[in-house]
Amino acid sequence: MSSLLLVDSPAGVGYSYSENEDDYVTNDTIRVLDLYDFLSKWFAEYLEFLSNPFYIAGCSYSGVIVPVLAQEILKRNEDGGVRKINFKGYSLCNPAVDVEIENNAFVPYAFRMGLISDELYQDLVSTCNGKYWNNKVPSCLANLDQFHKQISGINMEHILCPPCSYQMGITKEASEEYDFGQMFELISESSEYGLECNNQELVLEKLFDTNSSREKLHAKPIEISKKWKRCPSYIQYKRDIPTLTEYHLNVTSKGYRLFLYSGDHALLVPFSATLEWLKRLNYKEIEKWHPWFVEKQIAGYSVRYENNILFATIK
Repeated sequence: MSSLLLVDSPAGVGYSYSENEDDYVTNDTIRVLDLYDFLSKWFAEYLEFLSNPFYIAGCSYSGVIVPVLAQEILKRNEDGGVRKINFKGYSLCNPAVDVEIENNAFVPYAFRMGLISDELYQDLVSTCNGKYWNNKVPSCLANLDQFHKQISGINMEHILCPPCSYQMGITKEASEEYDFGQMFELISESSEYGLECNNQELVLEKLFDTNSSREKLHAKPIEISKKWKRCPSYIQYKRDIPTLTEYHLNVTSKGYRLFLYSGDHALLVPFSATLEWLKRLNYKEIEKWHPWFVEKQIAGYSVRYENNILFATIK
């Protein structure tokens, strides 16, 4: 039997809060230290869980946080902390790992999925020379502007779904400097979208902000923890770790397990970007690219690398 510990992070997200308003100005490094502090205090209170195998999991922007937290746990364990967390590995879904790799993956992925024309793609290749992030060439920027217009109505999280309550999109400015922490925009307080939408943050806000939900989940009253929000506007967040490849190397080279999985229709962090930074780890493939099945139906494809790394796509 396994136990699942869900953490709202950083302070201000979901039911989490701080009594110090300065804590709402934060970044990746501070967030990792806060998470380690939380884990340390949690295990101190629930010692019966300390010896259990411990895995960390996260999705999307958590790709920036999880490997750094994993390294922090290992460092504290090696430093002879009072309570050693029995860390075994980590898992990430469509993870943000490298700003440059992910931004440069948008255009090729959009072309491969039929979202932009052949003509525009060829113009982008010739004017941007494969560099679509932080490119200052005027002709490249002009073509990127056309690119943004052609994908402006696409749900970045799943290109086959309608844009729902939260839409993550690329702006012209983001073609020069893309920041995942700035990509969330609440479209409307009164959503016009129905239950066919797969990301129903507005529904969750209404559900979790009721007094009965707060009581059942032992959350603080709204006067203390504020309104339940996925990404509250009062949090001032800065990404200060642009690439995570070094952290992945540090952790996986010691044999700790890493399971990565990506939806093959996610444009926000394309699966091709994940494969690109995986290749840069220079680990040998021990299982070549092959399909995996659910009830004799292809559910996606996977590849396995040395040092206990498994990557899979999900259709």
